[in-house]
Amino acid sequence: MKRNLPILVFFVFIACFFMQCKKEDRNPDNKAEENPIELLEAAVFEDGGVQLVAQINKVPDNTEKYGFVISIDSLIGPYNGQFHYIDDKPLEKGIVRKDFHSQLQKNRKYYYSFFTINDSTNLKIYPSRSFVSTGSKQVKIDSISSNLAHLADSIYIYGKYFSKRYISVSFGSVVASANVLNDSVLMTYVPGDLIEVAPVVKVNYDTSTKVVSNTFSLYKPVIKKSTNDVSINGTVTIEGEHFDLDTNRMSIYFDQVRATILSADRNQIKVRVPEDLEKVKSSLVINAQKQRITSDATFNLLMPTLDAVPSSGKAWQEIILKGKHFHPQLHKNKVFFEGVEADLLNGDTSFLRVKVPMGPFPRRVAKVKLKLLDGEVSYKTDFKLNDVWVMVSRNFPGDRESLDVRSIEGNVFASTFGNSYGDHKMYLHKWNSSNYTWTTVTNTSVPGSVVALNDKLYYCRSAGGESQLKEYDYKTNTWTELPEPPKFEERYLTTAFAAGNYIYLLFSQPWGQTELTFPMHRYNRLTKKWEEVAGMPSDLYGASEWNRAFSISNGKIALVGAGATISNSGNLLVYNIASNQWTATPVGGPTFLAGATGFTYNDQIYIIPSSSSNYDFNSRSIYRYEGNRWTKLKDLIGPDDGVFHGDDSKAFVVGNKAYVLVWNQGIVGIFEALLADLK
Repeated sequence: MKRNLPILVFFVFIACFFMQCKKEDRNPDNKAEENPIELLEAAVFEDGGVQLVAQINKVPDNTEKYGFVISIDSLIGPYNGQFHYIDDKPLEKGIVRKDFHSQLQKNRKYYYSFFTINDSTNLKIYPSRSFVSTGSKQVKIDSISSNLAHLADSIYIYGKYFSKRYISVSFGSVVASANVLNDSVLMTYVPGDLIEVAPVVKVNYDTSTKVVSNTFSLYKPVIKKSTNDVSINGTVTIEGEHFDLDTNRMSIYFDQVRATILSADRNQIKVRVPEDLEKVKSSLVINAQKQRITSDATFNLLMPTLDAVPSSGKAWQEIILKGKHFHPQLHKNKVFFEGVEADLLNGDTSFLRVKVPMGPFPRRVAKVKLKLLDGEVSYKTDFKLNDVWVMVSRNFPGDRESLDVRSIEGNVFASTFGNSYGDHKMYLHKWNSSNYTWTTVTNTSVPGSVVALNDKLYYCRSAGGESQLKEYDYKTNTWTELPEPPKFEERYLTTAFAAGNYIYLLFSQPWGQTELTFPMHRYNRLTKKWEEVAGMPSDLYGASEWNRAFSISNGKIALVGAGATISNSGNLLVYNIASNQWTATPVGGPTFLAGATGFTYNDQIYIIPSSSSNYDFNSRSIYRYEGNRWTKLKDLIGPDDGVFHGDDSKAFVVGNKAYVLVWNQGIVGIFEALLADLK
């Protein structure tokens, strides 16, 4: 009996076990009440992530939200876990699974549980279990929505395991934020501050990086056409493709000059033609999508038009030019009269008020042109100069003023010092009246006076005990030595003139002496002898200074004058050739005679006075000597508002025209008048 007792106990245990099982089978709700939700499994994946599985035996009353919670703490509470809601359907009895791919560290132990929240927001966390993680799953990249895009375009990246991660997208070195739309789709924007046109696109997550595309690139803008012949500040429309929507990221240039963008979309840009445009023709350059492109066609600026210009006027007169499309910046409109720029006074895009320049106007008319940038337009007819005296040239052969200008047989010669102060020669230059140019024909070793007699020029010099007389034949370009003039140790030759067959030389008072005597000698070109004639009476001259003397003869008389430049001391005297006598000229004649000049026409002598050093008088007036009176001509040389002064003038006649060369520390100009117009 004792030997069979263990066997009996075993069978009694088995019988009790089966009876209990039958009892439970008969009451399943008891188990659900005691354990409504069971954690069945944490299936850890080898490549990272985990699948959590729970058995729902009974749905807790009024459950509105549910899910899994993961924590590194075994005692999971409301504030120490990551709650992952399952929102796709209401909680039902059965198996609930959820995959977790991110936010898991490798080889770390995690605790997990199931939670429910009822309609009263009461949180219920069920008993937890644990697992050891193999880490998070690596993001997988499948494709990109497009490998071509514009700045600020949205880009979609397709793949797996994007959810529950902080993900950014790199375009080269520029990082853009990403919006995780779901576990397999990311959305990002092409950064506006992108540096590269074709950057490598990467996804950045956790501590890893995945290449999305090596072939991504911005669209290249294309210019198809643009409006042309537009004026300054006008609107140019550029049509094409792939322009930028943000005008702050885009720039338009006309060559190197930036333009203001008025509006822009993907296919059209409107810009304003810049006021500081540099050329009439320029290339349109667009900087967009981080690329620089240049139009194949050239932009042409709409040039201004000259619609109305006065038919005539005077130098220095203000006139108005009317037209269209003038530059709004006044100084950029360049108005020229026969190539000489005019002063711009005021104006706008439809008119310009200008001052007609002084010249030169060799044709006595002027072609009026308007230059804008590197282009120009001309008015249809010439502008006529109404001045009696018109500047026809500003050419002169030397940098220093002329000594004498003489005309013989229609040929004009000017004598000058050398251009450098170390050059002590005197040069003779011949004038071409057809084009107003000068040609140097000969020179002498020392400066002197030059007079014209018949068809020859005569060079005279007498000073410091030395003297010389030479004859120049311009036809053969040869010099001939003649008997030397009288010479004085203490006198010098001041002025010379010719009349009949004689050359007259007037000498200064003795140096350093108070005695005022002015001897005169003449040379007879027929007998080739010198003789003394009546000297200039000092009492008639009436002054103690003799400076820059001048003389002019019509063959019958000679007018002789000189004087201090500032004080204007000295009278203008008349020397009668036939009677060998000196007389005073009538009152009312010219003053400031030092450096004066003149010319003859129809046996009448015209005198042009010089300037005073302080410019309270200038050499623009002309006086005609009529024997017993002076007549001041009504027309001045040059503009009538005193815009220039002539320190030194030289006058001559060629044919039916008179010329005055005005010098003021440089050539002012050569003025021309028809002799018949001198009234």
